[in-house]
Amino acid sequence: VNKLLPVPQAWFLSITRVLILAACVKFNVGSFIYSWFTNDHNGLEKTAGEVLIKFMKEYGEFEFDFAKNQLKRKVDNGSYIDFLINETDMNLDEIMSDIALAVIAGTNTTSKALEYAFVLLSQNVFIQEQIYNEIKEIDDHMNNITKASVLRAFIQEVLRLSVVSPLGMPHEATKNIEIDGYSIPKGAIIHNNMYYIHRKAQGQDKLDNSVHLEYWL
Repeated sequence: VNKLLPVPQAWFLSITRVLILAACVKFNVGSFIYSWFTNDHNGLEKTAGEVLIKFMKEYGEFEFDFAKNQLKRKVDNGSYIDFLINETDMNLDEIMSDIALAVIAGTNTTSKALEYAFVLLSQNVFIQEQIYNEIKEIDDHMNNITKASVLRAFIQEVLRLSVVSPLGMPHEATKNIEIDGYSIPKGAIIHNNMYYIHRKAQGQDKLDNSVHLEYWL
Protein backbone atom coordinates (compact mmCIF):
# COMPACT_ATOMS: atom_id res chain seq x y z
CA VAL A 1 0.00 0.00 0.00
CA ASN A 2 2.84 2.40 0.80
CA LYS A 3 4.23 1.97 -2.71
CA LEU A 4 0.85 2.57 -4.32
CA LEU A 5 0.00 5.53 -2.10
CA PRO A 6 3.25 7.02 -0.79
CA VAL A 7 1.76 9.89 1.19
CA PRO A 8 2.00 10.75 4.89
CA GLN A 9 -0.55 8.87 7.00
CA ALA A 10 -1.71 12.07 8.71
CA TRP A 11 -2.48 13.64 5.33
CA PHE A 12 -4.36 10.54 4.20
CA LEU A 13 -6.44 10.49 7.39
CA SER A 14 -7.24 14.15 6.93
CA ILE A 15 -8.44 13.71 3.36
CA THR A 16 -10.53 10.60 4.10
CA ARG A 17 -12.35 12.31 6.95
CA VAL A 18 -13.23 15.23 4.72
CA LEU A 19 -14.49 12.90 2.00
CA ILE A 20 -16.61 10.96 4.48
CA LEU A 21 -18.22 14.19 5.63
CA ALA A 22 -18.87 15.08 2.01
CA ALA A 23 -20.63 11.74 1.52
CA CYS A 24 -22.79 12.10 4.65
CA VAL A 25 -24.08 15.66 4.47
CA LYS A 26 -25.37 18.12 1.89
CA PHE A 27 -22.17 19.34 0.30
CA ASN A 28 -21.22 21.69 -2.50
CA VAL A 29 -18.27 20.11 -4.30
CA GLY A 30 -17.33 23.37 -5.99
CA SER A 31 -17.18 25.18 -2.66
CA PHE A 32 -15.15 22.34 -1.16
CA ILE A 33 -12.54 22.48 -3.90
CA TYR A 34 -12.33 26.27 -3.67
CA SER A 35 -12.01 26.15 0.11
CA TRP A 36 -9.44 23.36 0.00
CA PHE A 37 -7.19 25.34 -2.29
CA THR A 38 -7.65 28.48 -0.18
CA ASN A 39 -6.40 26.75 2.97
CA ASP A 40 -9.76 26.25 4.67
CA HIS A 41 -9.17 22.52 4.64
CA ASN A 42 -7.97 22.11 8.23
CA GLY A 43 -11.16 23.46 9.80
CA LEU A 44 -13.31 21.25 7.59
CA GLU A 45 -11.19 18.20 8.39
CA LYS A 46 -11.59 18.83 12.11
CA THR A 47 -15.38 19.04 11.78
CA ALA A 48 -15.45 15.87 9.69
CA GLY A 49 -13.44 13.96 12.27
CA GLU A 50 -15.75 15.09 15.08
CA VAL A 51 -18.88 14.09 13.14
CA LEU A 52 -17.45 10.67 12.30
CA ILE A 53 -16.38 9.92 15.88
CA LYS A 54 -19.74 11.07 17.30
CA PHE A 55 -21.61 8.86 14.84
CA MET A 56 -19.49 5.80 15.66
CA LYS A 57 -19.90 6.32 19.41
CA GLU A 58 -23.66 6.80 19.34
CA TYR A 59 -24.69 4.26 16.71
CA GLY A 60 -21.85 1.75 16.66
CA GLU A 61 -20.98 1.52 20.36
CA PHE A 62 -17.32 2.23 19.66
CA GLU A 63 -14.87 3.41 22.31
CA PHE A 64 -11.94 5.65 21.37
CA ASP A 65 -8.74 5.69 23.39
CA PHE A 66 -6.78 8.53 21.80
CA ALA A 67 -3.99 8.37 24.38
CA LYS A 68 -3.17 4.75 23.41
CA ASN A 69 -4.31 5.17 19.80
CA GLN A 70 -6.73 2.23 20.19
CA LEU A 71 -10.27 1.55 19.02
CA LYS A 72 -12.60 -0.83 20.88
CA ARG A 73 -16.24 -1.89 20.58
CA LYS A 74 -18.64 -2.88 23.35
CA VAL A 75 -20.22 -5.68 21.29
CA ASP A 76 -18.61 -7.84 18.60
CA ASN A 77 -21.07 -7.87 15.69
CA GLY A 78 -18.89 -10.04 13.49
CA SER A 79 -18.32 -7.23 11.01
CA TYR A 80 -15.19 -6.32 9.09
CA ILE A 81 -14.30 -3.54 11.51
CA ASP A 82 -14.72 -5.99 14.44
CA PHE A 83 -12.24 -8.28 12.70
CA LEU A 84 -9.73 -5.43 12.39
CA ILE A 85 -10.16 -4.57 16.08
CA ASN A 86 -10.01 -8.10 17.49
CA GLU A 87 -7.86 -10.08 15.07
CA THR A 88 -5.19 -7.64 13.90
CA ASP A 89 -2.56 -5.39 15.48
CA MET A 90 -3.82 -2.30 13.66
CA ASN A 91 -4.09 0.85 15.76
CA LEU A 92 -6.87 3.44 15.77
CA ASP A 93 -5.46 5.54 12.94
CA GLU A 94 -4.84 2.52 10.72
CA ILE A 95 -8.34 1.10 11.26
CA MET A 96 -10.01 4.45 10.60
CA SER A 97 -7.98 4.88 7.40
CA ASP A 98 -8.88 1.40 6.18
CA ILE A 99 -12.60 1.80 6.87
CA ALA A 100 -12.70 5.30 5.41
CA LEU A 101 -11.08 4.09 2.20
CA ALA A 102 -13.60 1.24 1.92
CA VAL A 103 -16.52 3.62 2.42
CA ILE A 104 -15.25 6.10 -0.14
CA ALA A 105 -14.27 3.51 -2.74
CA GLY A 106 -17.55 1.63 -2.36
CA THR A 107 -20.04 4.50 -2.25
CA ASN A 108 -18.63 7.72 -3.63
CA THR A 109 -17.45 6.19 -6.90
CA THR A 110 -20.77 4.43 -7.56
CA SER A 111 -22.90 7.45 -6.67
CA LYS A 112 -20.88 9.81 -8.88
CA ALA A 113 -21.08 7.44 -11.84
CA LEU A 114 -24.87 7.14 -11.41
CA GLU A 115 -25.25 10.91 -11.15
CA TYR A 116 -23.27 11.33 -14.35
CA ALA A 117 -25.41 8.70 -16.07
CA PHE A 118 -28.57 10.70 -15.34
CA VAL A 119 -26.90 13.87 -16.60
CA LEU A 120 -25.99 12.17 -19.88
CA LEU A 121 -29.49 10.72 -20.26
CA SER A 122 -31.05 14.15 -19.71
CA GLN A 123 -28.78 15.58 -22.40
CA ASN A 124 -29.36 12.75 -24.90
CA VAL A 125 -33.08 12.05 -25.12
CA PHE A 126 -32.64 9.83 -28.17
CA ILE A 127 -30.45 7.48 -26.08
CA GLN A 128 -33.15 7.41 -23.41
CA GLU A 129 -35.65 6.29 -26.03
CA GLN A 130 -33.30 3.63 -27.42
CA ILE A 131 -32.70 2.15 -23.97
CA TYR A 132 -36.40 2.31 -23.06
CA ASN A 133 -37.50 0.56 -26.26
CA GLU A 134 -34.76 -2.05 -25.89
CA ILE A 135 -35.68 -2.92 -22.30
CA LYS A 136 -39.39 -2.96 -23.15
CA GLU A 137 -38.74 -5.74 -25.67
CA ILE A 138 -36.89 -7.94 -23.18
CA ASP A 139 -38.75 -10.57 -21.15
CA ASP A 140 -37.47 -11.62 -17.73
CA HIS A 141 -35.18 -8.67 -17.02
CA MET A 142 -33.40 -10.47 -14.18
CA ASN A 143 -32.01 -13.16 -16.46
CA ASN A 144 -31.93 -11.50 -19.87
CA ILE A 145 -30.77 -7.96 -19.16
CA THR A 146 -27.39 -8.81 -20.74
CA LYS A 147 -29.21 -8.82 -24.09
CA ALA A 148 -29.72 -5.05 -23.76
CA SER A 149 -26.73 -4.08 -25.91
CA VAL A 150 -27.56 -0.35 -26.03
CA LEU A 151 -27.88 -0.19 -22.24
CA ARG A 152 -24.57 -1.99 -21.81
CA ALA A 153 -22.88 0.37 -24.29
CA PHE A 154 -24.31 3.36 -22.45
CA ILE A 155 -22.99 2.08 -19.11
CA GLN A 156 -19.54 1.68 -20.66
CA GLU A 157 -19.73 5.27 -21.94
CA VAL A 158 -20.75 6.53 -18.51
CA LEU A 159 -17.70 4.86 -16.98
CA ARG A 160 -15.47 6.25 -19.75
CA LEU A 161 -16.72 9.84 -19.48
CA SER A 162 -17.38 10.14 -15.75
CA VAL A 163 -13.85 9.05 -14.73
CA VAL A 164 -14.47 8.76 -10.97
CA SER A 165 -10.72 9.02 -10.39
CA PRO A 166 -9.56 11.69 -12.89
CA LEU A 167 -5.86 11.37 -12.02
CA GLY A 168 -5.92 7.71 -11.02
CA MET A 169 -3.92 6.41 -8.07
CA PRO A 170 -0.53 8.03 -7.42
CA HIS A 171 2.54 5.87 -7.97
CA GLU A 172 6.18 6.38 -7.09
CA ALA A 173 9.02 6.07 -9.60
CA THR A 174 11.41 3.35 -8.41
CA LYS A 175 14.28 4.59 -10.60
CA ASN A 176 15.32 7.48 -12.85
CA ILE A 177 13.61 7.12 -16.22
CA GLU A 178 12.88 9.12 -19.37
CA ILE A 179 9.51 8.86 -21.14
CA ASP A 180 8.72 10.78 -24.34
CA GLY A 181 11.52 13.23 -23.63
CA TYR A 182 10.50 13.87 -20.01
CA SER A 183 12.95 13.00 -17.25
CA ILE A 184 11.29 11.45 -14.20
CA PRO A 185 13.58 11.19 -11.17
CA LYS A 186 13.51 8.31 -8.72
CA GLY A 187 11.03 8.97 -5.92
CA ALA A 188 8.79 11.26 -8.01
CA ILE A 189 5.03 10.86 -7.54
CA ILE A 190 3.36 10.01 -10.85
CA HIS A 191 -0.31 10.43 -11.80
CA ASN A 192 -2.03 9.10 -14.91
CA ASN A 193 -4.34 11.73 -16.41
CA MET A 194 -7.28 9.36 -16.84
CA TYR A 195 -9.64 12.23 -17.71
CA TYR A 196 -7.51 13.12 -20.74
CA ILE A 197 -6.94 9.51 -21.76
CA HIS A 198 -10.66 8.66 -21.66
CA ARG A 199 -11.74 11.75 -23.60
CA LYS A 200 -8.97 12.18 -26.18
CA ALA A 201 -10.48 11.99 -29.65
CA GLN A 202 -9.04 9.16 -31.71
CA GLY A 203 -6.26 10.43 -33.95
CA GLN A 204 -6.56 14.00 -32.60
CA ASP A 205 -5.17 16.07 -29.75
CA LYS A 206 -8.47 17.69 -28.76
CA LEU A 207 -10.84 16.32 -26.12
CA ASP A 208 -14.16 14.81 -27.21
CA ASN A 209 -16.96 15.06 -24.64
CA SER A 210 -19.60 13.39 -26.82
CA VAL A 211 -21.33 10.08 -26.14
CA HIS A 212 -20.16 7.36 -28.54
CA LEU A 213 -22.24 4.21 -28.11
CA GLU A 214 -20.68 2.85 -31.28
CA TYR A 215 -17.42 2.29 -29.39
CA TRP A 216 -19.10 -0.62 -27.62
CA LEU A 217 -21.61 -1.96 -30.15
